[in-house]
Amino acid sequence: MQRETKTLIYTGASMRRVFEPGDLVTARPARFEDLKKGDIVVCNLDSKIPIIHRVVFRDASRCVTMGDNNSRPDRRIQRPSDAFLIAVERIPKGKRPRRVKNGAAGWRQFLWNRARRRLRNDILSPAFSMLVSLAFWRIGLHGTDAARGFRHWHWRGRLIAYRRPDGRTLFRSPLLRLFFRLGD
Repeated sequence: MQRETKTLIYTGASMRRVFEPGDLVTARPARFEDLKKGDIVVCNLDSKIPIIHRVVFRDASRCVTMGDNNSRPDRRIQRPSDAFLIAVERIPKGKRPRRVKNGAAGWRQFLWNRARRRLRNDILSPAFSMLVSLAFWRIGLHGTDAARGFRHWHWRGRLIAYRRPDGRTLFRSPLLRLFFRLGD
């Protein structure tokens, strides 16, 4: 087996908080028997786009991977005959290399990232939405029509929010929803 490392560029969002888009990921070849729950592996090496995900289950005949930000494991089950790389370090843009947590430490990081995601999506988002609806102190703004069907709301010369032609309204920051009420 080849022991030389490979460097890949991470793209996507499935492993956010571990890797950011544009990070360089250094990985070394590994055998199927060496994989442990919590390891970050690079699989699908024969395709154009390799997948960098974490091992969430492994037994003697199969390995299941999943991105830290994905809600479900990957559909494709990894087999002992597949080629693997284990991520050993990440190199953020313009910064020094950092070791990647694998094994038990990687599994703890996976569980922590999942708990943060659940907290954000299931508790904080609904509470924030309820708080916004009860906020009586918000400053009322009147919108102005912009080009190509967009509508803008400004306060003291700064863009606060805009509505896209498809009807979706976006604030520059979620906190601005607490302080400003948009009118037509």
